[in-house]
Amino acid sequence: AYGPEAVATFAHAVSFEVDVALPGTEWRLAAMIPEGLPYPQVAPLLCPKHPRLREAGRPRLLGAMGDVCRSVLGGPMLFTLCEWLQDEGERYLVRAESDSGGSGGKPEGGGASRLAGGAVARALQASEEQRQKEDEANRVKASRCEQLKAMLEEEGGQASAKPKDKIALEIREDPGSGKQHDLAGYSDAQAKELVREAFATALPSEDGQMVRVSFIVGGGKAVRNKYSETLAKTFGQALQDLGFTQDSTASLTWESGGTFKGQHDTQRNLKLVHVYPRMTRPDAGPEATVESVGAVHKRLASAAWADFIEEVSPWTKRRELRGKAEALLPYLSEAVEELEEVDRKLRDGRPIGEAQRRLYDETGGPDDVAEKVKWLSSALAPKAQHQGGAAVAQDGTVLDFEAPARLAEAARLAGSAAVSSAGAAGGAG
Repeated sequence: AYGPEAVATFAHAVSFEVDVALPGTEWRLAAMIPEGLPYPQVAPLLCPKHPRLREAGRPRLLGAMGDVCRSVLGGPMLFTLCEWLQDEGERYLVRAESDSGGSGGKPEGGGASRLAGGAVARALQASEEQRQKEDEANRVKASRCEQLKAMLEEEGGQASAKPKDKIALEIREDPGSGKQHDLAGYSDAQAKELVREAFATALPSEDGQMVRVSFIVGGGKAVRNKYSETLAKTFGQALQDLGFTQDSTASLTWESGGTFKGQHDTQRNLKLVHVYPRMTRPDAGPEATVESVGAVHKRLASAAWADFIEEVSPWTKRRELRGKAEALLPYLSEAVEELEEVDRKLRDGRPIGEAQRRLYDETGGPDDVAEKVKWLSSALAPKAQHQGGAAVAQDGTVLDFEAPARLAEAARLAGSAAVSSAGAAGGAG
């Protein structure tokens, strides 16, 4: 079918070219086989030509020819392409103006039926079937990969959630053990990591009761060298970073969740920190989580005046709740200072941070919070007890994590005062 007049070949130093005019049509197919190209295992460079082939249709035509090439790799690829162009090339051409039937030089007589029974049709069908099998295999593989990825992420999440610190792990597994955890030898960095791993998320309460987790953070001369001088302060600051609040009246009640307090055990001459963690009640949803003290303070700072008085007033009148009011006052005072600074920046046209802007918008500015500070200070003034600016517990222990070294001295002074009082009472008798 392809005589010398229809085929032109060009041999070059580094390639071989062939230009074929397809009999009975206006199609020409130019192909170049560069040196080293493993034809027919790889398709040559192809350039189909036809007077009615437009550039817009060329990419679609080349894509179809690529499918034909893939279906007959290793076989007479150029001859198969020529047959395919004769039979199917019309689909990619614009219709001739003089040809309403769209024959366009295509031989009359059912070329499609000839393709259906020919090698090209079988090759294309086999190629489509193979592609479908590969697509299905890829979908199955992708599904398995997603399942494995999900399993690995779940296992990784569980592994990452498990505390690395031994004490933190004990607390997470059995928060109500009542054990006092000795932090001898802990650095400040280790103490911060312990706090984060143990108390960053709420602990489950199996029996519905609040627990107290105790830590030994220092002591007298006999054990002083075992503890960092800044351990107590660092431990307290790490708790505050998680939203915990120091509360000298904290006890085993749900209201104390999210608080901590210091204690000087005078019998053993040890410094302790008692933590009352945030906890969830058994068989309860997320709504059972205790509201942290920090969250309560933030809410009250922006609360309406009537709501603030209604909630806080009982704290100032009941002895067991007074510690909550005393813990709220410094938070409000610090909020006033920060809001006044934001106010000055706004007046001067200076930029402020997003957190500062949010605080300013929520509270309405420093004036409302200052009124709350004034009212709360007045309510607490008649019954407030202070010792060097630090809150004092019933046993005289100074609960001041800003200067933990004063704990022992405060206990000594409290003991001396007790002895002096007893002597004075005896003399009076």
